[in-house]
Amino acid sequence: MKKNIQINLCGRLYQIDEDAYELLSHYTETLRNYFIKQEGGSEIADDIEQRIAELFDEQIAGGSQAITIENVQSIINQIGDLKDITEGEEPSTEGSKATNEQKQKAAHLHEMLNTKKYYRDTTHSVLFGVLSGAAHYIGTGANTLRWLFALICIGWFCFSTFLSILFGGPIFILFIPAAFIPEVIYFVLGLCIPAATTPEDSLRMKGVPVTPQNLTSEVKQQNVAYTKKRDVSGWSIFTGIVSIIIAIFTGINFIGCIITAPILYTIFSHEIPVDLDGYVNPAWGQERTVFFTCLIIACVAMIISIGIVLYCSIHSSLSSFKKAKPMGNLQRVLWAIGWVVTITVSILFIISAVRHFRNLEQMRNEANHAEYEVWQKEHTREDGFYHSDEEWEFLQAGRWNVVVADEVDDNRCTYTGDYIDGDRNTRYLDVYCDGTPARVLIQRMDSLEPGTYRLTAAVKANNDHKFVFALLGDDDQYKLAEIPVYDDEGGTIHEMANWMLTTSVDSMGELNPELQLAVDLLSLKSRNTLRKISDANWEKGNGWSYVAVNDLIVKKPTSITYGITTLEDITGVEPTTGWFSATDFKIEKIK
Repeated sequence: MKKNIQINLCGRLYQIDEDAYELLSHYTETLRNYFIKQEGGSEIADDIEQRIAELFDEQIAGGSQAITIENVQSIINQIGDLKDITEGEEPSTEGSKATNEQKQKAAHLHEMLNTKKYYRDTTHSVLFGVLSGAAHYIGTGANTLRWLFALICIGWFCFSTFLSILFGGPIFILFIPAAFIPEVIYFVLGLCIPAATTPEDSLRMKGVPVTPQNLTSEVKQQNVAYTKKRDVSGWSIFTGIVSIIIAIFTGINFIGCIITAPILYTIFSHEIPVDLDGYVNPAWGQERTVFFTCLIIACVAMIISIGIVLYCSIHSSLSSFKKAKPMGNLQRVLWAIGWVVTITVSILFIISAVRHFRNLEQMRNEANHAEYEVWQKEHTREDGFYHSDEEWEFLQAGRWNVVVADEVDDNRCTYTGDYIDGDRNTRYLDVYCDGTPARVLIQRMDSLEPGTYRLTAAVKANNDHKFVFALLGDDDQYKLAEIPVYDDEGGTIHEMANWMLTTSVDSMGELNPELQLAVDLLSLKSRNTLRKISDANWEKGNGWSYVAVNDLIVKKPTSITYGITTLEDITGVEPTTGWFSATDFKIEKIK
């Protein structure tokens, strides 16, 4: 059994068996004896020993427990057999010179050992030292590369976001990992590129010759850098303050998410019942279960991702002020991977939850439509239109007949709310149309004795081309009064009611016909009613005005048909969208 011994080569400890040690000692001793007589030969010998140590490290990293004689012989073959170099030479002779070939080989070895190499600079690192090492390699400032990398990350994120918005669909899902490609490349380089762990590595990283003088200087510089790194520098204070701000912000979001998650669950549980009353859809329960599962997973993943940021920001602030030990590279990578995974899971499940919620909304709309079709069938009246019980009762009591009601929203012709005096229980004629202009004709019939009559009504509208009409007997000439547009505020009724509460009717002077009509009709109402009209809609009025169809001359007993319409055949103008209302129809005999 061969005995293993421990040796120190270039400041590193290695286990090596006795035979390998003897071969290595003979090789290095011969090497020094050979090069010591040449100018700079000692440095060349040091460089070769450094190279041997690096090759030892590679063999140990490959799984070797101890250096064997085969390992040493392999290294000698790579570097060069000294027997070939010294063949024909007399080492003991003073002033012996190497041949040109030997000098070239030695110079090549010296150049190889002193060539600049890319290492991670962990001494001056912010994260892994990838950028600070690259700065040494290309000969620029580390902060310049850091700002450039930050701009690349931000620019790439914005570009990926723009593509996801532009194309949508599956591209949006691909955007999530693609947006972090620069960061992923950085982490991969941090894992693959070796760190400059020794003074020799630091010199080679900087492209400085590896000599005893330079090694001594590098050790001193590293000690100073290590001492400064232990002190609280301006950069540490800045990063600490930024970390505290991030910790406060993420802490608020973390608490907000924890509070909001159960609230959202409660709201959606109320919004999405277990089943739909009166409508059976087997897929409803499955979609509901999948939706809530996606919602819960998304909320939990979001809370965890925010928690990771909160923990890392708190730890960063503590380490910046030297209150905690900085995270190791592996720990940082694991936290970063955890955050990317949780935020990705959260976004994907949010997208899935939205999709299933839309499916549920579609099912609900289908159920409502089916329910509405049943309601329509049950509430189809004698006039061929759909009316609720309340609306049908109002139409029957007022003897109103719905002749035409095309494109009317909700298929309703009456409404309660915003009456003249603010009463929200009084029902009146009302038609609403938000899409294709509605074609409407709602009328009733009375009998008139000979005389001259006037038809008045309280009306309001939010668009023009809405009319009150009157038609005498068999006459085919409609008399019209267009409804003024005041929308839901003001109106001549509200204006005149305010005036009459503060001004004597006798002192009003001459008014235009529209205002005079309002005064004439309001003068028949009590002061209490005028006060209600003035106070309606927070004292802004509801848009009601009075209109009149005048000069209805009846020469013999006849019938009168009157009401509201938008039919082009009657009005002579094309109908428009919007709503209009009418109430308090009154026929007065003028003479």
